[in-house]
Amino acid sequence: MANGTLDGFYASHVLEHLPRQECVDLLRRVRHWLKPTGLVRVVLPDLRQLANQYMEGKIGADRFVDRMHMAVDGMSAWKIMSSHAYHRWMYDVASFTAILNSLGYSNIQVCQVAESALAGFAELDRKIGREDQSFYVEASPGR
Repeated sequence: MANGTLDGFYASHVLEHLPRQECVDLLRRVRHWLKPTGLVRVVLPDLRQLANQYMEGKIGADRFVDRMHMAVDGMSAWKIMSSHAYHRWMYDVASFTAILNSLGYSNIQVCQVAESALAGFAELDRKIGREDQSFYVEASPGR
């Protein structure tokens, strides 16, 4: 993809399935693909929220591990190595916005579900769901 040609990039419950460095590398490329007026919107499972639910006794250990999608119990080693069905890394708002900052993104905003500076992104949120376990972040390429 040519640099500076993309109006927006939307990823919902995708980046946590990549190893952390691959996520960073992708976000670096996306920043270059975006037009100066472009926008990246990322929706991720909220590690802090899940951890709080566990620590407050709202969910037990088994449910916590299950909701983290990091358990690979019952999967063969081959399937584990070739599968993207489980999470490779988890983020909270602070850790994810730190990555965006380090890559030079600007105007980083934590948003609510279906609240976006780009109308089409808000519509996508409504179709995906998972509001109760996610955080929403938008940013500009900062050039």
